[in-house]
Amino acid sequence: PEALVNRALARRSGIPLDRIRRRALDPGDEERFASAGATLEALEDRLGFMVGPFTLGRLAEAADAMAADLLVVDYVQRFKGTGDAREARQNVAEVMDEVRKFANAGAGVLALAALARTRGSGGSTYEVSDPLAAFRDSSELEYGADEAFVLERASPESGEVATLRHGKCRDGELRDVR
Repeated sequence: PEALVNRALARRSGIPLDRIRRRALDPGDEERFASAGATLEALEDRLGFMVGPFTLGRLAEAADAMAADLLVVDYVQRFKGTGDAREARQNVAEVMDEVRKFANAGAGVLALAALARTRGSGGSTYEVSDPLAAFRDSSELEYGADEAFVLERASPESGEVATLRHGKCRDGELRDVR
């Protein structure tokens, strides 16, 4: 949570993250830092951070306690499913079945997942040719999702930061987000 708050402060204030982490602000930074802090304080009662153990029961309890209407599950592979799955694929399938229940109950769910590495000429890489085949441990990750995206870093020559490659859209057209 502290690292995420520091990143949010840096993004909102325009102050470099390393200076915020070290609390080494320049004299001209105070106003921007205070403004960013006030913005985050206004959101404080709407944010909750879960620490391990990462179980779906604990996630449900936290969501109910906050009356959450948006859950960010970061990341799916860290959560333990509801059963005694001994294999990663089965565990991820159980987690996705339960996460889908949150969505069916009306909560927005953003589930982040690790990608499978592929072999390249220089070793393993995260290059993605097919976004739906990119998720690690289970095809249930893409099957259970209404929308599936893969975040790709841009090449330095492109001038872009990154692209969200849209691999699945249950109810519409695919649209990459740059």
